[in-house]
Amino acid sequence: MNDERGDIFEADAAAGIKKLGAADPAVVERLQGTVTSLPDRRRRPAFRSVVSARRMLGLGTAIAVVAIIAATLVLRPAGPGSPSPTTDLSLVQFAKDPRMLACEKAGDRTLNDVLSAFELAHGKDYRANLEIPLQADLASAEQPALVVVFKTGDSSSSIGGNPPLVFTPPPGTRSVCVGLTGVKDPVLITNVDESKIILPPASSPPGPIAGVFFANTRAALAAMAWDASRQSLWIVNWETGPTAQLIRVGLDGKSESWPLPNGPNIQIQPVIQAGLVQPAMPAAWYGWDATDVVVDGEGKVWIAAGYGLVRFDPDTGKSQLRTFTESDATKVYVDGGHWLSAIAADGDGVLVARNGESALTRVDESLADAGTITLPSSWTGVRGIAVVGDRILAGGASGLGMFDRTGVQLGQASIVVQFASLRPMGPDRAAVVPTTIGDSVATVVDRNGAVVGTVAIPMEPIRSNLGYDRLVLATDWTNHVWYGEWDDEAPVYLVEAALAMPH
Repeated sequence: MNDERGDIFEADAAAGIKKLGAADPAVVERLQGTVTSLPDRRRRPAFRSVVSARRMLGLGTAIAVVAIIAATLVLRPAGPGSPSPTTDLSLVQFAKDPRMLACEKAGDRTLNDVLSAFELAHGKDYRANLEIPLQADLASAEQPALVVVFKTGDSSSSIGGNPPLVFTPPPGTRSVCVGLTGVKDPVLITNVDESKIILPPASSPPGPIAGVFFANTRAALAAMAWDASRQSLWIVNWETGPTAQLIRVGLDGKSESWPLPNGPNIQIQPVIQAGLVQPAMPAAWYGWDATDVVVDGEGKVWIAAGYGLVRFDPDTGKSQLRTFTESDATKVYVDGGHWLSAIAADGDGVLVARNGESALTRVDESLADAGTITLPSSWTGVRGIAVVGDRILAGGASGLGMFDRTGVQLGQASIVVQFASLRPMGPDRAAVVPTTIGDSVATVVDRNGAVVGTVAIPMEPIRSNLGYDRLVLATDWTNHVWYGEWDDEAPVYLVEAALAMPH
């Protein structure tokens, strides 16, 4: 370091000491030891020491303050036009802050383990400094927040095992804690890549911003559909076991819910390998992969779940359930079974596809069969249906097919259709929407199945859990996108942004 920069630094440090005045002895004691924990200049080139050892010794009793200043430089290297790193006395400022103390407790750390801390005007503003997946507890937080960056990440251990496996933090990661004013429990985000942490005054311009539309605090998110006639979102969620709910949430955030029926149990073959007994399963199982919900032309809500088809009347709040049978009990809820694999609104009724069958059944408002549309024999794995005018689009893993109302195939496109992904878009188009976390593009097709363009779905990134990477999504195709994880306690997020539609 040249002398000029050293003089500037000493001036900054002196100003800081003057500003502190009579230091609180308790704060000084908590700050002792931070000097020895400064990042090694050779091992972590992104964290530059701003003073030589000789100058640090010369500062005497101010050495703790110098350490704080050195440890709070911007983590990401400043690019062209980026604000220059500035000195910061935030650790002293926040040493006794209840949010700092709560973060130390949550992270099982002390102040000596803190690299930097800074305050945000609103908790939801974390996006400008932390490029991390959406945090439900912070997404809509209006109160001020303290962001605490720890010097290291967190180790974790496996569940079970003797001894359990211990996983060290990935290299180049730090854990971050965000404490909200007036909230007892802070949000701890472990092992954030240090390149994703941007200390003030630098910031990253946020992309699409999501808010929590519905806090699904107990059950698992299974399916969603937008109801244009009522300007509401219909949500199907379920808990472990047969308990499930249908929830309607208006744009004002007000919600209503109704229990969903399960119907009779279907007994799978009682004895299986190793003498284990398989319990009976309810006909309507809302945790099934192909669970879906649609709204028909009369505003009635239909739900396909396992071997059950539900018709719900919002005017009366009553549900009707039709149960479909399985001739071979050994195939219940397995790939060879004939569970409901897709559903589509069709006037005042629905079209239903069943796994393993090359036919679509039309079910009317009384839940009775109103006709069968036989498809070519190769179409036994239908996962999505959309009625577009006088055409029917049906697709699965092998592609998207176009059919007339009698089942004659008119064409085919090489577009993979996943469960609950094929949605109508007005009178003459349909779209295959993303159903995997990380995907954000919908493919738009016309009534003939020809691709006419794509739509970028604005979503703030979310993190999939260890078991699933499935996305549940709905949109009004104008300026609202609702989405969430197919998972327990998964909130429904809302992004309000204009969707650019293809011509």
